[in-house]
Amino acid sequence: DNDYKLSLLKTHDSSFQKLFERLSFRYDSETALLESLASLLCDLHPRYWKDNTLMEYEFKLTSELSKIHIATLMSSPGESSHLKIERILVEYRSLRKEERDILRSRLEREE
Repeated sequence: DNDYKLSLLKTHDSSFQKLFERLSFRYDSETALLESLASLLCDLHPRYWKDNTLMEYEFKLTSELSKIHIATLMSSPGESSHLKIERILVEYRSLRKEERDILRSRLEREE
């Protein structure tokens, strides 16, 4: 299920594909991994980073990795109603009370 979603991301999102390739590579050290990701995400070796480059790096890395979370929320081909409802319930439970109230109100209007 998640393999399918990951393959969709890799196929349709070139920036994610590049990140995935870098993360799949076996590095000799964590430093080598950091340098590889830095050159991909910031076009700059960490040695030449400026004060705001760390924030840029963190933002870009987090943005790319969040795509995995978003993909897991997508329905899969052939996903059963039971699994879909369970997935929706998990997301619903993560909402704040105000967000739940708004969602319930909108759902009631649609019925």
